[in-house]
Amino acid sequence: MVAYLRRRRALDAARAAGLPVPDGRRIACPYDIRMSKEMIAGALRGGDLPSAILAGNDVIAHGALF
Repeated sequence: MVAYLRRRRALDAARAAGLPVPDGRRIACPYDIRMSKEMIAGALRGGDLPSAILAGNDVIAHGALF
């Protein structure tokens, strides 16, 4: 429930700042470094690179960055 609320509030804040996140750009990732690495790599292969990446916690962020 905490992860859901964190995500909901982050999306609400982005929308309030005029930065809506399209549904197709949202990725739900399990709490796993290897999986986050694989999922972000797949998302970046699409050619339309994001201007930012928001991770729900430090484990997912670590996988996305390294």
